[in-house]
Amino acid sequence: MTARERVAQLFMLGFPGPEADLSLLDLIHQQGLGGVIFFARNATSPGQLRALSEHLQDANRLGPELPLLIAIDQEGGLVARLNEDNGFITPPGAMLLGAANNPVLTHRSGAYTAAQLRQAGVNVNLAPVLDVNNNPQNPVIGVRSFGQVPEFVAQHGVAYLRGLQGGGVVAVGKHFPGHGDTSVDSHLALPRINHPLSRLESVELLPFRRAIGAGLMGVMTAHVTFPALAADGRPATLSPAVLTGLLRERMGFDGLILTDCMEMKAISDNYGPGEAAVMAIEAGADLVLISHTWERQLAAIEAVVQAVEEGRLSEARIEASLARVYRAKRWVARACEIPPGYSELPLEAARRGITVIRRGQPGLPLQPGRLLTVEFRGRHLTGVEEDPIKPGDLAAHLRELLPGSTITSLLAPLVPAPRSRETIELAAASADLVVWLTREAVRYPEQAQLVKGLARAKPGLGVALRTPYDARVIPELATYLAAYDGRPTTMRALAEVLAGAVRPTGTLPVTL
Repeated sequence: MTARERVAQLFMLGFPGPEADLSLLDLIHQQGLGGVIFFARNATSPGQLRALSEHLQDANRLGPELPLLIAIDQEGGLVARLNEDNGFITPPGAMLLGAANNPVLTHRSGAYTAAQLRQAGVNVNLAPVLDVNNNPQNPVIGVRSFGQVPEFVAQHGVAYLRGLQGGGVVAVGKHFPGHGDTSVDSHLALPRINHPLSRLESVELLPFRRAIGAGLMGVMTAHVTFPALAADGRPATLSPAVLTGLLRERMGFDGLILTDCMEMKAISDNYGPGEAAVMAIEAGADLVLISHTWERQLAAIEAVVQAVEEGRLSEARIEASLARVYRAKRWVARACEIPPGYSELPLEAARRGITVIRRGQPGLPLQPGRLLTVEFRGRHLTGVEEDPIKPGDLAAHLRELLPGSTITSLLAPLVPAPRSRETIELAAASADLVVWLTREAVRYPEQAQLVKGLARAKPGLGVALRTPYDARVIPELATYLAAYDGRPTTMRALAEVLAGAVRPTGTLPVTL
């Protein structure tokens, strides 16, 4: 292989749409691109995605013994690129599994996800999330974490990765060395965690140590600065002290190190795509992930090639990463594809994980009558799309489970305007009870204020469809549940809990 082809093996790129264009195919076949990443934009159906994967693999010049690495963010719950919108079934999210608190179920969820991914031709999953979410104001991790106790996160993270890798999919734990205690989203800015090394060792790093000991094959870096680990102020993704000194040498990890997307503002606003790619490989990264922009992708590859030619990056440094990439590819080539199973697993996880945070009046189960459901949903301020669920799913299930009831459903924006309040007040006037389905009310005070104001005039109960911290900011609702996401299977299980068909047994994985 030429120097350019060896460098190209160290990149994983995203692309728009459900088809691969000629430029991408040429980059794979002629220049030896190492991997691609799928997003929801690339998938329209299971069959289409399988065909796309095969098309990309056909272009891979290294053949089936060293296949193209095809990755995806299929964490489950909130972050699931393959979901009901494109013909897949969304796996349960991490905090829902944490609330169910059954490591066997978590292991089965990893295996279930692996089966779906291998059927679609995907061989790398950017999961599990090993971040310890102990900051209620964290805008980007939250329910993507198993919980706030390091040992608990480690236990479920290990169970999940063993299920995933047992199904022939490379597991990539993230976001090293920990993104759980930030109040800034690294998609938008560069977060900073100021804890001393002793605290990082006992909290943030512990789940990664356990996962590495259990055979974790990949680690994704965090675009977060840690002064206790890197005095020069570099984010972990670009820090030799973090990636080589800590992860490689002190923690003994010899698997794949992947960067988080280099187009996130924590990196792109502070470094150019080329310089950032060179710095990441200098620091010890093996695969540079650039998810969106073709010009930035080409510029980054060219910058690394130039750094090798000028001697800034040594041949030995490139060969070390290339060896790890090849090792992962050979493992993928040998891994067996297992048939999909556990078709009821997402519903089972939701039934076990839905949690009663506090139980007052009105009590459970709900009685037949005139009910109003109000669901807050939309695009978050961070730009993250909300759960792909059709309006009225909960109401439809409740009508089936509570015959004789009149059930009205309304949608409201995450930041409700005065007109939303008027519409809800009018509908609530003729209802016996309001079921409030909140999303991040802890971060959207207008949402909490609306609920608090109407809760004084009309009986109601709350369900947190994202972070359970919502219950803390709306004490006026004496009964509050946590569902952890608003996916179709979770809404069905929620209806069963509200109607008394299922007894809620989940326990909170975080402290309110």
